[in-house]
Amino acid sequence: LNFIGTENSHESNRTAILASIVMRKIPITSQLIPLEGLWFIFKDGDHEIAAHNSMLAKESVFVNGEIVSENRSLNRIGKHQFMFDGNEYEVVLNVFKIIKCEMECSLFKNSLCVGKFKTYYSRKFSKASDLEHYFIFFLIMVFVSSVAIFFRIPPFFPFIAGLGIYILIAGKLTKGGEFIVEEISL
Repeated sequence: LNFIGTENSHESNRTAILASIVMRKIPITSQLIPLEGLWFIFKDGDHEIAAHNSMLAKESVFVNGEIVSENRSLNRIGKHQFMFDGNEYEVVLNVFKIIKCEMECSLFKNSLCVGKFKTYYSRKFSKASDLEHYFIFFLIMVFVSSVAIFFRIPPFFPFIAGLGIYILIAGKLTKGGEFIVEEISL
């Protein structure tokens, strides 16, 4: 690759290098890859369409391993439109609940939905233990707030500290969970 030239050629070369690196990493199935992001893999006849949502809010769409659309989106809905093989395609990434990791990725071909995935995090503890978690969170926040009042610490810091302590304790109390990427039948 030639890096000599205008700024635009440098940017296009860098984009080509990044695309070739990512192209080698496209998984076979839809899944979450820690520290990399979500992959949604669609099959349309002999073609494979992959949508990627990185942990840094960068969205990319690939057709047969070649990048066709890419942008950074901080919105709850990201749309990617492209033409391929005489057909108009659109990939829609829709985040419903960030905290619960609920999201949908839909593929449209000529305005008809031909594939859809949804994601969510599945916890492995009962509703009764949810009440225990709320009570533990309440006790932690009362303790941290009392310490903050005693030492005259601004309210933002105790909230963050209390939330951090709760997350550490809650992680020990749960039986774990799993992140699920599920195909929705149409």
